[in-house]
Amino acid sequence: MNNKTKQNEELLLKKAFRFLNKQQFVNLGSSSLSAKPHTSPKSIVLLKDKYIYLADDLLEKTYKNIKENPFVSLSSFDIQSMKGFRLYGKAVIVKNGREYEHLIKKEEKRQVMMATERVVEKVQGKSNVKSLTMTFLKPVLFYKFSPKSVEFIDRTKKQIKKEET
Repeated sequence: MNNKTKQNEELLLKKAFRFLNKQQFVNLGSSSLSAKPHTSPKSIVLLKDKYIYLADDLLEKTYKNIKENPFVSLSSFDIQSMKGFRLYGKAVIVKNGREYEHLIKKEEKRQVMMATERVVEKVQGKSNVKSLTMTFLKPVLFYKFSPKSVEFIDRTKKQIKKEET
């Protein structure tokens, strides 16, 4: 891989992280070894050092699939700008230890901030949500996702730009 390609990859990954930093949820795609795909929304807890940490409170198909097959895809799209990203890579399950405890605290803080924003937007008339009720779930585990390739999606130009990281 030449220097120019590596720089493009790093730039696209940084752009993806800036985009994801503004999102609260992403779709995480996983697959069992028998190639049965599954997609589920997950909350973004932390973006750090080329890793994306996602919370999972359901422990259903995604967890089982990642135990069998750690290769996953993550996608997020902003309807206002008509732009988004798809990332492909490996996920590691984090369900105990110091890293887990740190992520629990980050997720609890994220949930409080999200609930507060919903109430403020509703009071200010900026939101038309029907209910302000939210269930605060303690995530059972987290996924530490390491992207290996990134695709930028621009629906205003029908463009997908792919880069391997």
